[in-house]
Amino acid sequence: MVGWVAWCCGVFATLPFPEAHAGQEDVLHFIVGHTIQNESNLFRLSSSADPTRFLGKPNRDDTINISMMGIRFEKPIGLQRFEFNLNLQAYRYDSFRFLNFDGRNHDMAWRWRLTPDLSGTVSTSRKQASANFADYRNFGARNVRTTESDLMNGDWNPFGGWHIVAGLREDRQIQGQIFNEEPDYRYRSANAEIRYLFSSGSELAVAQRSGQGDYLKRAVSMANLFDNHFDQDETEFRGSWKLTGKSTLQGRIGSTIRTHPHTPQRDFRRASGRLDWIWFPTGKLQLTVGGGRVVAPWQGPSESFSIKDGVSVNAVWRWAAKSSARLNAERSHLSLHGEGPAVAAVRRADDITSLQASLDWNPWQAVTLTASLRHDRRTSNIRGLDYNSITGTLGAQFVF
Repeated sequence: MVGWVAWCCGVFATLPFPEAHAGQEDVLHFIVGHTIQNESNLFRLSSSADPTRFLGKPNRDDTINISMMGIRFEKPIGLQRFEFNLNLQAYRYDSFRFLNFDGRNHDMAWRWRLTPDLSGTVSTSRKQASANFADYRNFGARNVRTTESDLMNGDWNPFGGWHIVAGLREDRQIQGQIFNEEPDYRYRSANAEIRYLFSSGSELAVAQRSGQGDYLKRAVSMANLFDNHFDQDETEFRGSWKLTGKSTLQGRIGSTIRTHPHTPQRDFRRASGRLDWIWFPTGKLQLTVGGGRVVAPWQGPSESFSIKDGVSVNAVWRWAAKSSARLNAERSHLSLHGEGPAVAAVRRADDITSLQASLDWNPWQAVTLTASLRHDRRTSNIRGLDYNSITGTLGAQFVF
């Protein structure tokens, strides 16, 4: 990735720019905020579980104070545009203080354009968050997950609505603790896409992505069927259709093939997809109804991948220029498949229901106030994996 950055800087130095002056399009903002989040069941324990036995305390709830400060900068120079976002967060738990951590998140991008028909993006991003205890079940250890992504692509519009897109990408996941089911990795890939944009606003595209990955901090183990390398190929067809002036249908269907050189028992080939209908019955109300399937690796003792089928309904009501309300309901079924070193007597299957309501209010241009309430419920055929959880948040953000 260092080579990519050096190459991009070399190209950037050769571009002809007009004399730069600070203008109205320049954006420099400083951001501070604070969020109070209450978790009724932080560790996603079953109702039958004794929290003292698993956590060493009689309570399973906690309140988290999240302080944030950041900077956002956008700068256009000629046909080029530069974006920089840096966000520092401090998570402080009232009860389970060993989970405290400070996170650093950033997004940087160069939206380059050589001609009106040739453009692209060079970007890098980093996100840090605590692993969700719904699946990470080591209750005595903090596991901060860092995900990073570097991207370089180009988009050529040869004529009409046709676009040819190609790029390179590297994704990384690094965790503070060992999590065998979702191990650390580095994945480098190349992608190509052909897309057609209709004058009506509809769109059709076909894309192919192929790459090679390494599992970090992991040696080959035939006893556990752990590999240190994988290859992956992804094919996707997607489209967006303007049905009327107020409704759009968006869909995609694709397949994922993952293979391992030393442990072919972990290989899988599965299809996935999603379909959403977006409707604006009025200028202030938006409804989205959809469903789909997600396939993801899951290297458990008796399985290699998960399949999650779900449906969702989302409503957004912007009842005033500075206020909006959101409602979201989702129902999904997750099942584990494939092979592992052991044979499971019963394949794990979960049903998850999530309901969320949230409010956003901008009393002044520089101030955003938020409130949300979320309920998650999981039932499982594996004892101890069921849970109920309620999460409430209050937040304020100031932009200068």
